[in-house]
Order: sequence, then structure tokens, then C-alpha cells
Amino acid sequence: MPAELLIEEAEAIGVPIASGLAGAAGSEQFMPFQAVVDGRILPAHPMDPQASPLGADVPVLVGSTRDDMKMIMLGVPWFGSLDDVGLAALAGGMFGPEFVRAYRAERPEATPSELACAFVTDRVMWWGGIDWAQRKIAAAGAPVYVYRFDFVTPALGGILGATHGGEIPFVFDNYPLTPMAGDRPENASVARAVSEAFVRFAQQGDPNHSGLPAWSPYTLDRRTTMIFDAESHVEDDPRPAIRELHTRGTG
Repeated sequence: MPAELLIEEAEAIGVPIASGLAGAAGSEQFMPFQAVVDGRILPAHPMDPQASPLGADVPVLVGSTRDDMKMIMLGVPWFGSLDDVGLAALAGGMFGPEFVRAYRAERPEATPSELACAFVTDRVMWWGGIDWAQRKIAAAGAPVYVYRFDFVTPALGGILGATHGGEIPFVFDNYPLTPMAGDRPENASVARAVSEAFVRFAQQGDPNHSGLPAWSPYTLDRRTTMIFDAESHVEDDPRPAIRELHTRGTG
């Protein structure tokens, strides 16, 4: 199929991403084109309800950006004006009151809009990656390495935080090509740390290198996570209370 035709069809059936998120997280409209289980080329889902035995011997690197969905949710009508009552209503419909209490305890200075963005970021991206890693581990195959990218973009006064796709210019070490990276003295060192980790992983299935602290595979006992930032560091089981909430899925 010509690429031009594929793009035309995607545009014809696609919907604005923000409209999908305004109603509920994980809207079916979020990704109009994606791989499908057809029983032939893709005989089974690779990770649902469990990891497929196909590729069990392939190491995995999986992660997310800390404020991923915030960029997308800037376009929803309530962003910047949501109050505590609205936050409780939103959480009641999608998460539950226990989420509000736990996130407020973790981030007491955050606005209701920021907490709402954190709910959706964690459910769709952060928890999605952890759940994926857990299923890979359960297959008892090759190791899985987990990261979180916390390096905040200075664009738009920093409102986007560690934004969606924010790690990509550092993965490819071409950050001068995007204004999202800004002009910061730490950019070069962050790019070296991140890009070398991805290159090492692609070459040998292990992202460790001399520019990072020791990075162990993710296990259910330690849950080792590399936090990429101006000074990258490793945390074991970051945010356990929040992780437990998403594990249960309800408040």
C-alpha cells in the first residue's frame, strides 16, 4: 500500500486526541491505526492476557516520561480551571476517591489539573509499562529493563514537565534540532547517558555503561528503575503506594 494512501486513510478515520481523553482515559479513539491479532501474521496478542512465548528470549527496554499525558491534556476544556470538586468527580468516574487521597499525599503542592494529568499519565503510560514488564517477567525469559524520563523541558515555561516524547531527542542525541530541549548545560550529558544506554541495549541486550549507575533488570522483588534526569539515578520500586492503586485498578 502506498504510504500516501495510508496517511490519507488514517486522517479520514482519526479523531482529535484531546476529545478522546476529555471523556475517559484510554479511549478506543486514541489510536485509530494499530496492529491487530489476525490469527495469521499475528496469531495472538504479544502481552495479553500473558506474554507470548514468541520472543521470550528477547530482552526488553520499556519506560515512560514522568508527565507524558500533560502535553495532550492541555487541550481539554477543564485544564487550568479544574477545582477539587471537579477533580473528585473526574476521579470518581475513572479512578476512585482513594486515588485523590494518595496523589494528594504524594504531591501536596499540585493543582487539581496537574493531579488529573498525573492520573491519566500513570494509568496509560507509567502503569502500562510496569504491567508490560511484569508480564514479561512472568514468562521467565530474557530480562527487562525499566526507565522513567524525568528531565523537564523548558519549553512553554516548563508547563509540560517531562513531556510526551521528551526522551526521543536524547535517545538519538540530536537534541539541538528541537526547541523542546532548550539551551541547557545538562543537555549534552543527558544525551550521552540516554543514547549510550539505548545503543548498548540494541547491541547487546543490556543498557549498562560507564556513564550511568549500575542498572539491574526489573524484578518483582526490587523493581529497579533507571530515572533519567540531569543527574540520572536508580530507584527500587519508586512510588509503591501509587503502583498498588493501579494494580488494583479501583479506589
